[in-house]
Amino acid sequence: MSKPFPLTRLGDEEFIDPANQACQGCAGSIVARIVSKALGPNIVRQEVACCGPAFGNIRAPSIYAEIFEGAGAMMTGLSRGLKRRGREDITVVGIIGDGGTVDIGFQGLSAAAERNEDFIWIVYDNEAYMNTGGQRSSATTKYAYTTTTPVGEISRGKPERKKNVPLLVAAHNVPYVATASVSFPEDLIGKLRYAQGLKGFRFIHISAPCPTGWGFNPKDTIKVGREMVLSGLAPLRGRRRQDPEAHLQAEGAEARQGGPEDAGQVPPRHRPRGRGDPGGCHGVLGAPHIKGRRPPLLTPITNLFRSNT
Repeated sequence: MSKPFPLTRLGDEEFIDPANQACQGCAGSIVARIVSKALGPNIVRQEVACCGPAFGNIRAPSIYAEIFEGAGAMMTGLSRGLKRRGREDITVVGIIGDGGTVDIGFQGLSAAAERNEDFIWIVYDNEAYMNTGGQRSSATTKYAYTTTTPVGEISRGKPERKKNVPLLVAAHNVPYVATASVSFPEDLIGKLRYAQGLKGFRFIHISAPCPTGWGFNPKDTIKVGREMVLSGLAPLRGRRRQDPEAHLQAEGAEARQGGPEDAGQVPPRHRPRGRGDPGGCHGVLGAPHIKGRRPPLLTPITNLFRSNT
């Protein structure tokens, strides 16, 4: 599985211009910088309607479309077209908001995952439609305040629980699913580089706090993100599909990562634990199998992406 990648080994070269129109403290902008730096110059970026154009200063070719629900279809076309031209050295990556992933775009996500299309779908999850005023989405945490779920005498915030999209994607049995946070960049970079070494549909769900929509000081974005991880609201997990082909791919991806096994890891006491897993999540789900026991598919997935939201 993925290993945290030390920032000291990443190099000084940047693949994003130094200025953009994002809000102060925008975690989405941090996601764009980390993704471009981790994956390198040989990428094509897909974007749909969201806050993304505000931090669309990645130097790699970027395809933007107003078709909110179209990310899955458009990345499918890009990936197949590049493959047809023999450019399998280029990674197609989507940096999509939670609205274009968990709500309006979920049908395209599910269809592409079911077909095992060859690209990386990254969702930066700020838990609401922040580009249009902070309305609730199915990614919004239960009881959270939004402009459409206010807190007052009648309303107590959003009444529904957050949709567990990593679990739903993992149920498609795609090659790789992971969760990450902007506040743990070494973990995120390791997962990005690991995903780049695989083929097929890869999904990384990144917790990205929004100071404008959530109402905290922009200087505290990383602090808020870290507290979400440590409290269990945004657990850091990863799952690799279990079949011989995926196993061979994973060996190549692990060789590509480099870096010491324990560099930059989240302290063990802060890792949300799965059933029968005393030390966190590594190996198949991110953790070694219990000796002599082969875990069933759905139970470990359920443990893997369980959160407190």
